[in-house]
Amino acid sequence: MYQLASFSRLKDIPISPSMYLGTDVRPWTYQRSDGSPAKYLALGANTYVKEAIKVVETQKIKFGINHSSTRRNGRLTPFNNSDYRPELDMTNACHSQLIQVHQNLIGVARWICELGRIDILHEVSLLSQYMAQPRKGHLTQLLNIFFYLKHHERSWMVLDPSSFEVEWTPKGEESSQRERARHIRMLKILNLITCPYLSVNL
Repeated sequence: MYQLASFSRLKDIPISPSMYLGTDVRPWTYQRSDGSPAKYLALGANTYVKEAIKVVETQKIKFGINHSSTRRNGRLTPFNNSDYRPELDMTNACHSQLIQVHQNLIGVARWICELGRIDILHEVSLLSQYMAQPRKGHLTQLLNIFFYLKHHERSWMVLDPSSFEVEWTPKGEESSQRERARHIRMLKILNLITCPYLSVNL
């Protein structure tokens, strides 16, 4: 924005962003391996997670449901048991209202993953398979995920600003647009892979 302001008139004075699409944004100083400090950008879902937990607590009171994680093991893993397998769950099926609750909370949890909480990505993906007809055990484990987030709400993903260049060399004049588009997609994937630098839980 400062570069744009140097040659173009802006409506407002550029300031460092604090939030973008529900994502908390903050500067982060990290020490390199040689001991020199480096300034990065950190993304977090802290604000969104806090509001999501309030919604979950309301739903728990309204429908008389609760998590099964204890205060001790609920802080360690999103599921109350690392051996839990949703495909082997034999609890009763949820009624129509609980199905809607499950679907809504899955949507909230998936957006939290989009905001950088990759520590619950696997568990949310597993439970997302049962949105059409979840069982009560699936809903309980979903509540356990939010119980876990309640104790780990301050998590930041620090991004590495370094970049790299990869040249695209066409095979010949007959090089197709499809090949070029595939190469551009691969560059985007490579940049995405190298973007997350580290995840910090406070």
